Amino acid sequence: PFLKDQSFSRKYKVKKNETLSDIILKNYGVKHFNKDVLSLSIVHFNKHAFVRKNPNFLFANKILHPFSLKLPTWKTTPP
Repeated sequence: PFLKDQSFSRKYKVKKNETLSDIILKNYGVKHFNKDVLSLSIVHFNKHAFVRKNPNFLFANKILHPFSLKLPTWKTTPP
């Protein structure tokens, strides 16, 4: 749903021993996007869930707010 609906949002509770990569895979799947940029974006909007804003150190039992990845569609006008 995160890839299809631009306004889709839900809360995600981090489980013990879960990594940000695990969460990205569960919520976004394996698509053609830069996982590093996505990781940094998730950290930026969920600073409370990470130790010193480090994507490698995630607190268990924190609530994350993943977001939609749907890109806007651009309408082109004929020349």
